[in-house]
Amino acid sequence: MYVWIFQTGEPLHIDSGSRPMRAISLANKLINKGHKVLIISSDFFHQEKVKRTSKFSQIKISKNLNIDLIPSPGYYKNFGLRRLLDHFLLGINLKKYLFHKNDDLPDLAFIGYPPIETSFVLTSWLKKRKVNMILDVKDDWPKTFLKIFPKLLRPLARLFLYPYFYFAKYSMRNASVISSISPSFLEWVQNFSKREIFNKNGIKRDFVAHLVREPLRKNNIPEKKINNIKGYMHFEKEKYFCFVGSISLSFNFHLVRDAADIIFSKNKNLKIIIAGGGDKFADIKKLFKNSPNVILLGPINGFEAEYLIKSSIGTIAPYHNLEHFQKSIPNKIIESLEYGKPIISTLSGEVESLINKNEIGFSFCNEPRLFANACLEMSSNKELVEIFQKNCVSLFNKKLAYDKVYEKILRKMQNLKSRK
Repeated sequence: MYVWIFQTGEPLHIDSGSRPMRAISLANKLINKGHKVLIISSDFFHQEKVKRTSKFSQIKISKNLNIDLIPSPGYYKNFGLRRLLDHFLLGINLKKYLFHKNDDLPDLAFIGYPPIETSFVLTSWLKKRKVNMILDVKDDWPKTFLKIFPKLLRPLARLFLYPYFYFAKYSMRNASVISSISPSFLEWVQNFSKREIFNKNGIKRDFVAHLVREPLRKNNIPEKKINNIKGYMHFEKEKYFCFVGSISLSFNFHLVRDAADIIFSKNKNLKIIIAGGGDKFADIKKLFKNSPNVILLGPINGFEAEYLIKSSIGTIAPYHNLEHFQKSIPNKIIESLEYGKPIISTLSGEVESLINKNEIGFSFCNEPRLFANACLEMSSNKELVEIFQKNCVSLFNKKLAYDKVYEKILRKMQNLKSRK
């Protein structure tokens, strides 16, 4: 089977130091099964905000894996007009690229959504050539665009953004199959696009494929890989909660600061460790300058992240409680479950339901007092934490393990190919 994977905004096999996400993981699974893969992606590396080659490029990784890069201008911030311009021009350049691909059709394609423009270009191009495709929806664009406008202006903004709504709905309606990151997100896709839920045989067309990532390794963590963080504290002896991820506008660190003050007034030995880089790292350095129980580590590698999480009481997920996050199960939640660590989350919706139903931590702690009390309760109740940990491992192995999720995707692909 020859498969195209179109995915932007993720690391590729040519990028070093980044943990694999959907594109790399799916490609590796397919290659291990003997299939041939072409990854088509943006030349612009979203995580690092740099260009990989600054041109159309074809890179041979192995006999069964090639990567084609499409140029675009790039952007400096995750939110803004420059990113929209980047995606618009990426869509135009993708169309130019496809002009030369008529003699290289895949058996099927797996398309990452968003961007909206590239999804539309590729979906319409493949449909004309009767190539089956899976559209992998991981964000509620363009609906989320409206949220930056005042409510009174949203009807006008929706009129202005009509092309995005048209392109998005077209892609969703015409994809052979939709995969999405949670049941709520899949339901949103179906309602937004008015897509038929069942095929002509009465079988559900679409499925959930959670955003899980390949485990780092099977053996113990090499000591030399974690030397950068060992000097900060005795992780095995200290009690702490941790955050590992991008320091961005997605997270409510003001809530964490206020909760940390409450925690310090009641338990001066309990710490919160925040690790990661990002657009807002300089801001949180100022925010936590008077928080003696908060430690900022900056960017760390994957081995350090695993060591940090495994040595903690649990992880914190202080997302802003926005509709997009309410519908999803972010990879930060899944990563905590992977390492058997309970979660303190600010989210309602899917995450709240997951936490409460499976007893894996505390949910909807969207006020400093609730957040602090959850930390204090877990730090003083060893038996409760042990129950949470056991439930985390059970849930992860049952529903969210890497092999289970990607085997499900591969089965869907095989079924699509057999329908041609």
